[in-house]
Amino acid sequence: MIKSKKITRRFVIGILVTCPILIGIFCFTVTTCTQNFHVLVPEEVYRSAQPNSVFIKYMWKEHCLKSILNLRGKNDTPWYEEEKNTAKNLGIELIDFPISATKELNKKEIKQLISIFHKAPKPLLIHCKSGADRTGLASALYLYFISKYPEQKARSQLSLLYGHIAFLNTRAMDKTFEKSIKKHLKITNQHKINNYKTSIK
Repeated sequence: MIKSKKITRRFVIGILVTCPILIGIFCFTVTTCTQNFHVLVPEEVYRSAQPNSVFIKYMWKEHCLKSILNLRGKNDTPWYEEEKNTAKNLGIELIDFPISATKELNKKEIKQLISIFHKAPKPLLIHCKSGADRTGLASALYLYFISKYPEQKARSQLSLLYGHIAFLNTRAMDKTFEKSIKKHLKITNQHKINNYKTSIK
């Protein structure tokens, strides 16, 4: 009996130790080996990790890319210069909108992001560094507010499938999405009430 308990305990400990390692390997593979590239809305919006010049040229040639939303913001490092120069040479509009993966967006920032979604030439590529957290939030907001997807369908953009782990500091992205949904539903419900009151007058 004691021996059985020891085996069970070791098994549980092994699982607890192994799972984070496997998740880490999976996230690394998704975000680096595959460019974390996914189609958000066919022929309209795509998401990825930081694109290099080769990837940008591929997107321009194969998907007629018209604009890039860079959620990392302007930077003096080589990756930004490469992205900026490649986009300029191909006639692609580069939109810099820096956000943090560990800080919730405020109401003004959410409105600005949604405004960018409306105005950006399509097809559009959304990216951050790994394409998991900030890109996940932007993708979820796009599907909900622009494409009018159901909440759960939009929320799925913030998932392990794309390398996003919803705990610790990056939970800020999930909280931002939840906050924006609650605000939108509150406004929508108030409009319905006002319309109903008007109709019965």
